Amino acid sequence: MTSLFDFHNMFTNQNKNTIVFFKGSFSQEILHELAKSLKNRLADNEEKRISKRIFAIFIELAQNIYHYSEEKINIEEKKMGDGIIHIFTDKDCYIIQSGNVIEKTKQQVVVDKIEMINSKSLDELKQLKKEIIKRKRTREGAGFGLIEIALKSHTKIVCDFIEIDKTKNFIKIETKIVKEG
Repeated sequence: MTSLFDFHNMFTNQNKNTIVFFKGSFSQEILHELAKSLKNRLADNEEKRISKRIFAIFIELAQNIYHYSEEKINIEEKKMGDGIIHIFTDKDCYIIQSGNVIEKTKQQVVVDKIEMINSKSLDELKQLKKEIIKRKRTREGAGFGLIEIALKSHTKIVCDFIEIDKTKNFIKIETKIVKEG
């Protein structure tokens, strides 16, 4: 069994490039504090445009966990999604990952949305976003957040699933932003 100390070392010694790591309930208050922390950590970044893109993707992924995680925590009579977010740097890019529990029955819907989004150019995604807004459809469930992620990252969205039991999977969503220069 991995000790808490081993877990700590994984993020301090082996991965010195972690910008944000959070595992827990995504309440509005926690989301606000994480956003503040991320903004402060990115303020030192010379690539301001990239910082804004990382922040926007973080918000979308955190909201996905808040709304769609099957693991819910009740705090003050509000249900909040439980999940994990990890933002870190690699030699040529920033990697933004999220994970949470999802019902297996919803897995194919997510896969289909991501495949559709990944098949489109940036111009096509911009047009799709405009159409969703124009139709005044509720943005929730329309893949709007995933479209935003693809538009901000300029790369494909990667989605993996790990089986938990007969009814649930763990979903990991990942995207990258290539560093400038």
